[in-house]
Amino acid sequence: MAKKFERYVKNLKNESVCESSSNAITVINEIFNPDETYIQDVEKKEVEKRLKEIKEILTNKEDIIETFREIFNHLYEIPKTFESYKTIIRCITLLNQTIENIIDMELMNKSLNSNVKEKLITSLTCLNTLANDIAYDRRISFIRYILNSSDKTKIIFSDISFTSGEINKHFKELALYFHPDKTGVYDAPISLRVEHKNLGEELFDQILKSKRRLLTDLKNVIHEEEAYEFWKIAIDYRNAAEEKWDKLKVLNQKEINGYTSEELRRFSITNGKLAFEKYREACKLADATDIKKQIKLRENMALCLHITGQSLDSQLYALSATRMLLLSCPMPTSQDYMEIKKLLDKVKDNKHTTSETSGNITLDLEKFGQRNSFYDKICYQHSINDDIEKIISELMLKPDHNFIRCKSSIFIESTLYYVIGIIAPIVPDIIEIWNAMTRNKLIEIINNALGAYVKGEYQKFINILSEEYKTDDSILRLKKPEDVVVPTNIIKICRDHYIRSDCIAYLLNSIGEVLVSQKIKINGKNTNDLKVFAKNIFHGVLNEDLVKDAEKLDDCIHDLRKKNISYFSRNFYYPLSWKIYDNLLIEDVYDARKMPFVSRLEEIRNIARINIVTLDMLTPDPKSIEQAIKIFNEIRKSINGNYQFVGTSKLRLEILRDFFWVIDGKEASEEMDEEFSEESTDSSSFENIDNTYFIYLNEQLKQTSSQSERINIYNNIATYFEHLAEKDCKVNRLNSLRNFNNAQNNYENAREIDPKNLFSALGYTKCLLKLSKYTQIIELNKASPFLTLSSEYWRYRSVAYCKQTNYDKAYECIIEALRLDPKNKLADKQISFLKKLRNENSSKHRINRYKKEKMYMKYEQDYFLNSRSNENPVYNILSIDGGGIRGILPALWLSEIEYRTRRPISHLFNMITGTSTGGIIAAGLSTPHREYPDFTPKFSASELLDNYQDKTKKLFTINIERKSKAKYTNEDRSNLFKEYFGQIKLSHALTELVIPAINEANSQSVYLFTRNDARNDELKNDTFVNTLMAATSIPTFSSPYEIKHKGLFSDGGMHINNPAMTSFNEAIRYKVASEKIFILSLGTGSYIPNPSNPVLYRDQLFWPSNQFNISYDENEIDRQMYAMLENKYQRWQVSFEEPIKLDALERIPYLVEIGHQYLEELYDSDENFINKLIEYFENRRNDCI
Repeated sequence: MAKKFERYVKNLKNESVCESSSNAITVINEIFNPDETYIQDVEKKEVEKRLKEIKEILTNKEDIIETFREIFNHLYEIPKTFESYKTIIRCITLLNQTIENIIDMELMNKSLNSNVKEKLITSLTCLNTLANDIAYDRRISFIRYILNSSDKTKIIFSDISFTSGEINKHFKELALYFHPDKTGVYDAPISLRVEHKNLGEELFDQILKSKRRLLTDLKNVIHEEEAYEFWKIAIDYRNAAEEKWDKLKVLNQKEINGYTSEELRRFSITNGKLAFEKYREACKLADATDIKKQIKLRENMALCLHITGQSLDSQLYALSATRMLLLSCPMPTSQDYMEIKKLLDKVKDNKHTTSETSGNITLDLEKFGQRNSFYDKICYQHSINDDIEKIISELMLKPDHNFIRCKSSIFIESTLYYVIGIIAPIVPDIIEIWNAMTRNKLIEIINNALGAYVKGEYQKFINILSEEYKTDDSILRLKKPEDVVVPTNIIKICRDHYIRSDCIAYLLNSIGEVLVSQKIKINGKNTNDLKVFAKNIFHGVLNEDLVKDAEKLDDCIHDLRKKNISYFSRNFYYPLSWKIYDNLLIEDVYDARKMPFVSRLEEIRNIARINIVTLDMLTPDPKSIEQAIKIFNEIRKSINGNYQFVGTSKLRLEILRDFFWVIDGKEASEEMDEEFSEESTDSSSFENIDNTYFIYLNEQLKQTSSQSERINIYNNIATYFEHLAEKDCKVNRLNSLRNFNNAQNNYENAREIDPKNLFSALGYTKCLLKLSKYTQIIELNKASPFLTLSSEYWRYRSVAYCKQTNYDKAYECIIEALRLDPKNKLADKQISFLKKLRNENSSKHRINRYKKEKMYMKYEQDYFLNSRSNENPVYNILSIDGGGIRGILPALWLSEIEYRTRRPISHLFNMITGTSTGGIIAAGLSTPHREYPDFTPKFSASELLDNYQDKTKKLFTINIERKSKAKYTNEDRSNLFKEYFGQIKLSHALTELVIPAINEANSQSVYLFTRNDARNDELKNDTFVNTLMAATSIPTFSSPYEIKHKGLFSDGGMHINNPAMTSFNEAIRYKVASEKIFILSLGTGSYIPNPSNPVLYRDQLFWPSNQFNISYDENEIDRQMYAMLENKYQRWQVSFEEPIKLDALERIPYLVEIGHQYLEELYDSDENFINKLIEYFENRRNDCI
């Protein structure tokens, strides 16, 4: 082969030598296919030949020849890394440039004759061509080397840090060399020939895959690390709640010592949930074929859910991990076994972590070391699998015990029975008394048995249920060998004695779990017998009679709600001869306030379904898997109809899908997700309709005489106004209210024609809600009883009660809404919102959190100074309305901002403007600390919030002497300001400060107390005390305040209650570019019962309006600010149903609750304004570092 190739080279003619050289590499590789060493030898000979020719001409230029040799030495080696590949590109680029420069120089060299020049250029050109061909061959070899490698990612992304930044950076560099757009450039050092284009595209596809895989792996690692951190914190909080301080690993006892046990447990649950979410993300990203990884992640998720109190879901994940081990590991190790056993014990809340099976398996392992035969190994494998199946059989899911309660006994104390508050004399006969005694005995047995069950005393549980509740009758009869457990008999006994259906289902599920637990002994029954009994019992939970009973009970509750009967004040009893679902007890009514009885029952039925699947999956076969699919679909449909009351339905479905994947090895059907998909919101049919449509409708109204047509037209006009109102909701609130008022009037016109028109009635109700007329909504069903059949009306009613801070009534109404329509998505959101307000995030908890987490506030001088720099791209302004005691609203909202950002308000805003009570907050947030006056505030927002709750009485001290018309004295208010602000002056403020007041000596013009003016003019450098006394002297409430040499001043809210525009104008006066300005404007509540004349009721929120000339109102300012700044202006405001006056101290708790609600609404909104605001401040932080 070598001689054949040499003859081929010798036959090349001189005039085609360059072209022949360019084909040489191709001939070697594709025709002759010699080894790597030989091809390098041939290349070297050819290169040396050309170098010799060049050297003979370029005498005294050894350095150039050596440079060429060095370049070719790099080109000879086939690259195995991306760095060596780049070296080839750099070398060939350098060679091309060098040769090009030499040719240019020699063409200008007059000492060489033309023949010599031609020979030199030919040799250099041939050398260049040869180098390009060698380089191209090496590049193709590198591409093939990667594509043929078993570990492509390792080659492509070698020698980089395992961070997303480095991975993306390296990918961008790879793209410069291998992206098809780059390799397609003609005659470039990285270009590919047509015949190799497919190789380049294949390589780039592989680069993309490798990048994605690395980023996925990185996310997985990050998720696991973050999950583990959350998990450690969750454990620490739990140990702290149990006062096990010596077990803290991450947290510091001093920092959390002030929290109550309840708060510490809540923190533990929160971090446990976060850990679970991170582990779940890691599980999604993890390689599905890495079984050990998948098992470990499921174990971790099970433990996380367990610590959060989600016992059922925790057990499901534990079961999933166990089944995965059983199905995938033919020979589980002792360590595998012990870890699974430990996990199952934890999620089952078992106190004993060892069992007979674990002891036996340890002994078997010791013996196994001495066994060698194949038969012995098979026996051992079966032993392991049997033991794991025993563990699974113990893992029957159980509902929360607190979820269920059996009815209390009915006491026959007198002949008087309370029937919904009405005393009815009834004389019970002997039979009724006997039945009552029997029922009481039955309930006593059930409650005692369930008590033993909860304690894990399973044998005692069976024994108690075997006791007679009357002669020759018991719930369980298992004394004789031929006795069997018949679920229909148990159901009949309980129903005949008025036991509630959800309690019956809970009892059956408990019996089934105990029977399959292998922790009891029943004469004449083996394990398989008990397993059969258990499965029948679980099927008994699905008895349709129980569903019908629950539905009847829900209907009875609905009738009570519909009639607005107040039935929560006292216990009441019914005659025993009444039908079962007329026989309501007070506990039924209270339980109905939490969730419908059908939903309670369905939760237990789903647990029974899962337990049936678990028993079937102990010996998986096609039939049992088919049955499992059927049951999973039943669970999906059931959860979809009741998920609002269970709270973890989507998580439950995900776990079930995961469990099904483990069992069957297939992805769960997409059908499971369809019911939960968010409803797409259709674009409004009025989106492109203008005033012409409104004119058209009015013309139609004039022409028609048909009542049905008039109803439709009125409804269409109302809908048109609703659309306008929604469009104006943010940018022009007053106009929005006017349009809702117009819509309400048109709905009312339609209702006058047809009082039972549901569309008109619901539209009318919605408008009432938007206009803050909550009491009217609640009482609307009196005039329109048919509304009680509408889920949407009950939702509106729930919102109305919520706005009145009556959360119990609100929750009761939303339950009714969901009972009527389980798929009402807005009702679903409302119940989630109410759960937040009632449970984990109450206003009291929120305020306590502010107090306890002040220690984490960051006071950084560099951040503070940089935020004031002229180079800073943003200029933040905080504007706070006036409103007397209602200033507690912005104080609460600002406390939330400080809590979320961990920074004082004075560091976040360049200017703070406040009118009246807003001025007090502005001054408080800008007051410098005595020890660190340059950048640290004296007060936090939460401290000002405390003052509003505790010390506002000093602002309103009654003027007993009545020497003036003022209702309150100035003395106590002045003393309070002196106590807090002392001799602090405007020039000392940490931020630009703007506080308006009215100068009565100058035609009641607006006078601005500002830090800017105070620093430029000492005569304007007033104390905070004088400034606030002037700015809070409310007419009729207090006397005007006099500042020496300046005159009398009154509250600035008479002219500027919303100072947003004033602050904007001041910033412009300070030479701030308008495009840099961002304004957060905080209101103190509005009351606009008549949007057509909003100023008419202004005196009910502020002061007698007929005594003063009010130049403009807050809504007009909002409109102007939105027009100028658009998204750079945010307005936070709430609406009141009834006016809350400036000095209404008794309404402070209500104001706190309304402010708390508003924060939760901001968090729950689609735009999530708070998170966006926090993100905005976080981005600003990066600018200030």
